[in-house]
Amino acid sequence: MFNFNKSDINALSLIIVPLILSALGAWINPAIIGPASIGSCIFYIYADRKQRKQAGVNSPSFWWWLLSPVYLWKRDTLDSRAKHPLFLLWCVSVVVMVLISLAADAKKSNQLVKTRTCELVTEIMHDNRIQGSCVKTMELNRVEGTEFYRGTVLITNGNEVPVTTNMQKDGNIYVRITDTSTLR
Repeated sequence: MFNFNKSDINALSLIIVPLILSALGAWINPAIIGPASIGSCIFYIYADRKQRKQAGVNSPSFWWWLLSPVYLWKRDTLDSRAKHPLFLLWCVSVVVMVLISLAADAKKSNQLVKTRTCELVTEIMHDNRIQGSCVKTMELNRVEGTEFYRGTVLITNGNEVPVTTNMQKDGNIYVRITDTSTLR
């Protein structure tokens, strides 16, 4: 579809490295991703301009690192690429980064609900003078189209207790134990 050559390696890196950093955000500290992305942007634009200067080809202004999609658009224009493939690839990259971010947020939100459910089951047990506590949330699945989650938690007596968790829009979480006989 698009033809890229060796001289496009820095421009392609300008697109791909932030995408890779975004994907790594699930495993590394997210506070590192922003500065690393900006640093890589500056580095690859500098390297691209240097490479183009050595080849005797005009480059967009260095200050376009502040808006890398504009740099890529102007670079494609200088290279007489009518379809602006680098810019389009950057757009696709941004969409993928947003999807990665949404998936990571959903995973984090689900983990929060699981952790808080277990804490609330322990609280309910202690409020009702029942010995023991929740060990972990075994499974907790969202009921489609609602803010409810259904699942089971493992308590210290080895029983799996069925629970329904309601996550309110304000962030409050409510837990209902559907079969209290399994608590004892």
